[in-house]
Amino acid sequence: MRELQEYNTVSVVLKFAHIISSCIWFGAVVCIGVLLYLNHESGSTAELNAFNLGIHYLDNYLIGPSVIVSVLSGVFLCFSKKLQLFACRWVIKKWLGSLIAVAFGLIWLAPWLRQLEIICKINQFMVFTIPGYYRTYYLNHISLVVQEIMLLYLILISLLKPCSDYKNCIHCRERFGYKKE
Repeated sequence: MRELQEYNTVSVVLKFAHIISSCIWFGAVVCIGVLLYLNHESGSTAELNAFNLGIHYLDNYLIGPSVIVSVLSGVFLCFSKKLQLFACRWVIKKWLGSLIAVAFGLIWLAPWLRQLEIICKINQFMVFTIPGYYRTYYLNHISLVVQEIMLLYLILISLLKPCSDYKNCIHCRERFGYKKE
C-alpha cells in the first residue's frame, strides 16, 4: 500500500511538535526545581521575589502551553499513525501517565507554588522564620521530584515503545510479525 507524501509530512511535524513540547515540559519542571532551590538560598527580598516571578512565568508560559501541545500532538499523532488509542498497551500507559502528570501538576504542584509565592509576597524577607513556608517549600520539592520521575517515565515509554505480543497493536504486529485476524 502506498502512502501519500502529505501524510508523512504531517506525521513528521506532529512527532516534532510532540518531542519538542515534551522536552520543554520536562526542562521547565527541572528549571522550576533549580529556581526553587535558589529561592531558599536567596539573600535579599528582591532576589526572593525574582525567583518567585521566574517560577510563576515558567509555570504559566512554558509548562502550560507545552502540556497542551504535547497532549494534542499525541492525540493527532495516534490518528495519523493509525494507532488506536486503546489498542497498544504502551499508548494506554502513556495516556494514563500523561493524565496523571497533568492532574498532579494542577492539583498539587501549582497550588503549592502559588502558596509559596503568596507567603513570600506577604512576609517579604521574614519568610524564612515562618514554619508554613518550610512546609510548603519541602512539599514543592517533593512534588517536583515526583513530577520529574513521571515525565522521565513517559519519555522512556515513547523511546522504548514496550510492546509485548499484543495482537491489536500496530507496532507489535510490525515488530513480531503478527497478522491481524
